[in-house]
Amino acid sequence: MEDLGSAALDSGTIASYRSYFQRIRPNHPWRNLNDEDFLVRLQALARSTKDNQLHPTIAGLLMFGREYDIVREFANYFLDYREEIGLDRWDDRITSTDGIWSGNLYDFWQSVYGRLRQAVPRPFRLDGEARRMDENPMEITIREALTNAIVHADYMGRRGTVIIRRQSTIEFTNPGRLRVTKAEAEQGGISDARNPILMKMFFLIGIGEKAGSGFDVMRAGCDSVGAPHPLLEVLTRPDRVKLVVRYTNLGGSVMTPANSESMKSWTSVGHLSKSESEALQYLVSQGSISTSELAEHMELGVSRARVLLKSLVEDGFAQSRGRGRATRYEPVEGLPVF
Repeated sequence: MEDLGSAALDSGTIASYRSYFQRIRPNHPWRNLNDEDFLVRLQALARSTKDNQLHPTIAGLLMFGREYDIVREFANYFLDYREEIGLDRWDDRITSTDGIWSGNLYDFWQSVYGRLRQAVPRPFRLDGEARRMDENPMEITIREALTNAIVHADYMGRRGTVIIRRQSTIEFTNPGRLRVTKAEAEQGGISDARNPILMKMFFLIGIGEKAGSGFDVMRAGCDSVGAPHPLLEVLTRPDRVKLVVRYTNLGGSVMTPANSESMKSWTSVGHLSKSESEALQYLVSQGSISTSELAEHMELGVSRARVLLKSLVEDGFAQSRGRGRATRYEPVEGLPVF
């Protein structure tokens, strides 16, 4: 990018990345290089044949640049993380446009992963540096999903990369099509990275699994806590890829797959509010209900009943069928009888 110099890369982000790199790879031959030489080897900077000066690469700008420079090249560049735990529109939010941080990919990754780590159960003792050894497998699932959303995004695409954490699910959505078939992606073993230099940058600090193993790693993490396997969706108009990971319930108990025999003895409903519990009991007793039926039974407004049913769906207790006014809700198989 010959209209930008090396100063376009954020020095604070570079220092943070290098500190992480040195902890992960203490004996690596790059550890004592100056910043410019280090970034050249990382392929974040490259020397132009026109002026013999160093300029950011596209990957370098995305990873270490500042949002106002990034959007000059990628007009639709946008990063968005939201926590939608309660009934408000969002409880916490980070966007690349808020102007109080760099807005680049690495700083976004660090901020978001730090928040998501707090959401998952921790059955093992961790070293605090997101290291792979002695690490909660479910954390690795979350880390892999977040990294994939960033390195596989089409930054010329629309609507940006959006991460939404809800009560028991995390939704990772990025612009662009899959570069392998959906079946190949879910099977694992095949990878075609849209942004291979970005993938290399993350891999050098121990983030991101070997090519083609991502879905296998995510499934293993989910299996370790009895959570359902990630749900992959391919959307069009615009092209987007969405991955939904169910990580836990609000109270921190492990969620059990809806198709598991062990779900018949499920006891993790205690985190529900009084209204949600009443709605769930009515749903189980009836087998199938509409929003208006629940509203009438609980003497609620239709909007409030809809919120309760949506919450039960997101928590994995219910499933919806149909669309619009014809939508009906059913309990998932194996729920206990109240």
